[in-house]
Amino acid sequence: METPDTRTSRRADSRQIVIGLIILSIGAMLLLDRLSPGTDALHAWWPFVLIVMGAARVAESSDRTRRCGGKRRSGVWLIVVGLWGLVNEWRVFGLTYGTSWPLLVMASGALMVWRSLDDRTDAATTRER
Repeated sequence: METPDTRTSRRADSRQIVIGLIILSIGAMLLLDRLSPGTDALHAWWPFVLIVMGAARVAESSDRTRRCGGKRRSGVWLIVVGLWGLVNEWRVFGLTYGTSWPLLVMASGALMVWRSLDDRTDAATTRER
C-alpha cells in the first residue's frame, strides 16, 4: 500500500524526469544547430518539448487511480499541439501553420467531447456509490 510519502516522492521523481528530458532535448537541439550550420534545427525540433511534456503528464495520470482525467487530457492536448507543430515544421502533406490550423479546432472539439463523456462516466460512478 502506498503511503503519502511514497506518492510525494513518486510525483517529485516524475517532475525531475520531465525537467531532465526537456533539458536533454534542448541540449540535443542546440548540438544539432551547432553541427549543421545554415539550418535552423532548434526551430524545427521545438515541438518535441511539448510532446515529452504531454507524455509525462499522461504517464503521471496513469499512476493514479482516482480522478485524473483532466491531467491526462491536458497531456494529450500537449502531445496533439506538439504533433501539429511537427507536421507544420516538416511540411508533412504540404501543410503549413496557415493551412493546418483547422486541425487544432478539430482536436479541441474532440477533447471537449472526451471531457463530457468522462464527466458523465464519473457522475454515473458517483451515483452508484
